[in-house]
Amino acid sequence: MDEPDLSSTSGWEAKDILGSPLMLVLVSMLWGFTNPVLKLTSEGLEDIKESGRIRQFFAEVKFLVDLSLTSPICGSLTFVFTHVCGVLLGEPIGDKRLTYSGVVCVMAGVSLCMLDKKLS
Repeated sequence: MDEPDLSSTSGWEAKDILGSPLMLVLVSMLWGFTNPVLKLTSEGLEDIKESGRIRQFFAEVKFLVDLSLTSPICGSLTFVFTHVCGVLLGEPIGDKRLTYSGVVCVMAGVSLCMLDKKLS
């Protein structure tokens, strides 16, 4: 059985992009910016002051629940951007219907989380 020739892919070559120091710096920069942004959005927990332990507890939980949307939204969108990057690099994506259904579900879930946060 003959092996497929993977040397001639259309579009960009993955080794050209991944080997580019500029791209590595760009990815590192974007990744590095996320930590201070997450830290900035979590500031204020120590400023929550309520009378009584139970009220204080629930006020802190409400603050953290609002913040807790950050992680699932970022993780979900990471899946979408990983898929987009893979397509741009010419990676096979398998069953397109399932993949695009997954992307649509992720985007719908993120939209619902953001809508719920805005309405509450």
